[in-house]
Amino acid sequence: MNSLLYLVGAFFIIRALYTFFFPSTTMSAEQSLDFEQIHKVAGTGTINDMSITIIDVRNPSEFKAGHVDNAHNLPVAELSDALALPPKDFKDAYGFELPALDSETEGILVYCQRGGRAQRAFDELDSKGYKSNLFAYLPGWGEYSQKI
Repeated sequence: MNSLLYLVGAFFIIRALYTFFFPSTTMSAEQSLDFEQIHKVAGTGTINDMSITIIDVRNPSEFKAGHVDNAHNLPVAELSDALALPPKDFKDAYGFELPALDSETEGILVYCQRGGRAQRAFDELDSKGYKSNLFAYLPGWGEYSQKI
């Protein structure tokens, strides 16, 4: 009987860890980019003729250790407060401008180390009104740094 309880307990622990490290995505297939797509964006700054702002949502020390070319650093822990700033204050604090919510010519791409923080950033930006101009690279810097 104790073995069964341990087995059931282990199942729930493994399931919780899996959910934490591999979050489910709420984005469309077009919004979730693969390595080839983000590598192209890093070089050209565009996806389908849309100018893209790349945001690395990792901590500053992680960003300094390596990041996707042309990415800006905005830690996910600061995102909610940053989005509440007036545009000029945001640019002064972070060094770049955010695209308009409904822009058809400018968009945002978020990534982190392996997906969890990027998913949270994606959800936060989505809740603020970014929709068709919002993208994520969930394999993150962990995959990207191994392939470049």
